[in-house]
Amino acid sequence: MIKSLLDRHSLAVRLMLGLLLISVIPLAGLSLLNLRNFEAALTRTVIAEVASIADKKAYQIDTYLNERRVDMRLFSHFPDIWRIFAALQSGYAAGIDSVAYRQAAAHAEALLAELAASYDYHDLLFINPAGEVIFSLKKEADFNTNLRVGPYRDTVLGQGFQQSMALLSTEFSAFDVYAPSGSKTAAFITTPLLSNGVPIGVLAAQINLEILQPVIEDRTGLGETGEAILALQTQDRATYTSHLRHLANTESLTQIPIEKAAPPMRHALRGERGQDLTVDYAGHDVVAAWRYLPGLHWGMVVKIDAKEVFAPLIRLRLNTALVLGALVLMAGAAAFFLGFSIITPLRHFIKVINEIARGDLKQRLVFSRQDELGQLAAAFNKMADEVQNGRDMLEQTVVARTAELTIAKTDAETAFNSLKQTQDNLVQSEKMASLGGLVAGIAHEINTPVGVILMSSTHLETETDKASRRYSQGELSGDELEGYFDTARQSARLMTINSQRAADLIYSFKQVAVDQTGGERREFDLKSYIEEILLSLRPKLKRTAITTMLECPDGLIVNSYPGALSQILTNFIINSLRHAYQPDQAGRLSIRVTLLPDDTIRLVYSDDGQGIPPELQSKVFDPFFTTQRGNGGSGLGLHIVYNAVRQTLKGRLQMHSAFAQGTMFTLHFPRVCPSSMPINSNL
Repeated sequence: MIKSLLDRHSLAVRLMLGLLLISVIPLAGLSLLNLRNFEAALTRTVIAEVASIADKKAYQIDTYLNERRVDMRLFSHFPDIWRIFAALQSGYAAGIDSVAYRQAAAHAEALLAELAASYDYHDLLFINPAGEVIFSLKKEADFNTNLRVGPYRDTVLGQGFQQSMALLSTEFSAFDVYAPSGSKTAAFITTPLLSNGVPIGVLAAQINLEILQPVIEDRTGLGETGEAILALQTQDRATYTSHLRHLANTESLTQIPIEKAAPPMRHALRGERGQDLTVDYAGHDVVAAWRYLPGLHWGMVVKIDAKEVFAPLIRLRLNTALVLGALVLMAGAAAFFLGFSIITPLRHFIKVINEIARGDLKQRLVFSRQDELGQLAAAFNKMADEVQNGRDMLEQTVVARTAELTIAKTDAETAFNSLKQTQDNLVQSEKMASLGGLVAGIAHEINTPVGVILMSSTHLETETDKASRRYSQGELSGDELEGYFDTARQSARLMTINSQRAADLIYSFKQVAVDQTGGERREFDLKSYIEEILLSLRPKLKRTAITTMLECPDGLIVNSYPGALSQILTNFIINSLRHAYQPDQAGRLSIRVTLLPDDTIRLVYSDDGQGIPPELQSKVFDPFFTTQRGNGGSGLGLHIVYNAVRQTLKGRLQMHSAFAQGTMFTLHFPRVCPSSMPINSNL
């Protein structure tokens, strides 16, 4: 393609393009390599930075949550906490409006308010074993409710209380919407208060999601487009617990189906960690790192838009393109002037060459330069002289060779026509030889029924003469007459049976012989016709230990050339008898006929003889190929079969043979042969 494109332009253009390519391609390749190296280095650096930021945020969140968990476990062992809980429990039993409860609540508020402020707890609560919230700093709707049977039993607080009571361990619940706190997102740390290993209550600390926002919203190192995102998986949905800054009108706790979540968040929610170039929730290309936060059972993604990351690379590409453009212009100007100094003398060369091409061999180049172009002109003039001399000699040679070729062509055509006639004669001879064999066999086969008829008629004649004499002499008794009648009936029956047998043989031979020699198309019952072919070949088969088997549907009418089919099956059977079996070897010849759904006949002929050697199988259909040249084989049998199938029956032929397993020929031909005549009726 490149060659054809260049061939359509002048040498000057190609020279200029060549110089441009030689000068610019190395620079372009080097620039492209540098750009790719820079891009790869920039990508690795940014991915590493984003991953480092993600690790830092994950560490801060995990550290904060673990510290709060440890703090709550320590609080559960403070004596003051125990005393306050005991006082609250006693006062709560008297009622929350009782003096004892108000005094205990005042002491609890003084201590727990300081703890809540020191550790950023939204609320601290005491819960007795019955599930009753007996104290709350915030006095929200969950105060004085029962976490076992009350309205908040299925909240994160109720679940955390029940787990701590059951497992006797400090539990950190998931973040979820908590109605008593104005539907804010909150989690609870619950720790049991144990007395000799028996839980007497639970201390619960409420942590609101806002506590983690400074860590999430810190975009240090994330540029203008970077952000950190938290999400949790609830069943088949991903719930974003932080604001998505690149989507309008979104708040925390935005829920979407998990399969529609951005790839990095899906990885994080599956407990995976990684970093790469990917796509975010808004469909933007980003550099992202994703982490799983085991303390929250959340996924976290830290990302920055690829557009911002690769802005330096885009600027570098633009500058590189400008530099390369300037180099192309300079190289183009240099190539133009160099090409002009070469093309001008070449155009003179072209003019002289065209004149010589039009037949004026006296044209010569006139050139005074001493450089390579001058040497080219001198060499061309010398070549033109030799061409002129060579043309004169060539014209004389052409005249002589033309006469010789004419004679050779005539001789070749004569030889070809003779060879073609010889081949046709050999094919016809092969068919006649096959027919002659049928004649000899039929003649021998008919001899037996004809002999029986002659003997029966002679015997009948003798008995008739004898009965006639006895009758004329008046000596013919009733018993003798009855005996004469029996003899007559037996002789007549023998003559009738053997006459019918001879007639059948003659009819089969006549039908097969006419079809083989005539080559006419007609309708015929395929099974009956094959039986006639086998009957005509019985003289050859009865001298062997070979049996035949025919499977063919009854009433299968074929409109084709029966002579070709007779020639094919006859050649198959003769070939098997001649090549497939040793003398006196038993065997079986099978013919199976099937009508296919596309109105095509499939005829499978097979023998169980010794098979055809693999090295000969590709040659069996070649004309004049035979392994029995000295024993009467002509090498045309299967060649005739091949051409009869392809040209006369308009079908196809396949052969399969294996050593000691026999040979099988499969014919496919239309039940109704196409209307066009066969190419050669002799084949």
